Amino acid sequence: TIINGTSANDVFVVGDFGDPLPRIVLNDHTGIFTAVSNLVLRGLEGDDTFYLPALAAFPGNVRIEGGEPSASDVLFLAGAATTTGHASTAQIPSW
Repeated sequence: TIINGTSANDVFVVGDFGDPLPRIVLNDHTGIFTAVSNLVLRGLEGDDTFYLPALAAFPGNVRIEGGEPSASDVLFLAGAATTTGHASTAQIPSW
């Protein structure tokens, strides 16, 4: 499944939100429920922000494509502990 952003600044959130299926929320709109094995999030233009707080709950692969302009997009990941011990303290939106 491919979910495209807009030419403006976009906010993508992938989470379970207490639902049985993972859900993708784009720009505070109604979530898109998905049980696909591969997900592509395309920011396209603008300064985009991607939050994946429940990545461990997503059953497949996620590909992030920030888009233009280069070096202006932000990705926040959370989930299972890593071997590096790093953790994000970013404020994650809740919808």
